[in-house]
Amino acid sequence: MRVMILVALALPLSVSSQTVHQAPWMTGERLLALVAFPQPVSKSKLDIFLDEQRAKLYIHGVHDATEGQGWCFGITRHPKPDLLEQEAIDGIKGLAPEQLKRNAADLLVDIWRVKNPCAVEVRP
Repeated sequence: MRVMILVALALPLSVSSQTVHQAPWMTGERLLALVAFPQPVSKSKLDIFLDEQRAKLYIHGVHDATEGQGWCFGITRHPKPDLLEQEAIDGIKGLAPEQLKRNAADLLVDIWRVKNPCAVEVRP
């Protein structure tokens, strides 16, 4: 009985001490694969369309979640969705292969931060 109690107490300690590295769900590589042209011949037109829509919806979700946090649109610059998508995809296409392994959301924010920096508030 005491052995079982010791094992039960020791098990959570060994499990919690292990570090887990989880790769991002959507990397820059994966986002580019969704909008790659030309698509593999084995893909149907419906699959190609759905992949493009997934990429666009991902970009719009990142846009909605991060606007005003590290990057901002100004009064004079507020691009339409098509331009926003194209800027994001063009920006990711220009990255080095090592960078494309990073989280796609982080990459998008970095790209938008360069084009749309937030104004710095100066306090008296």
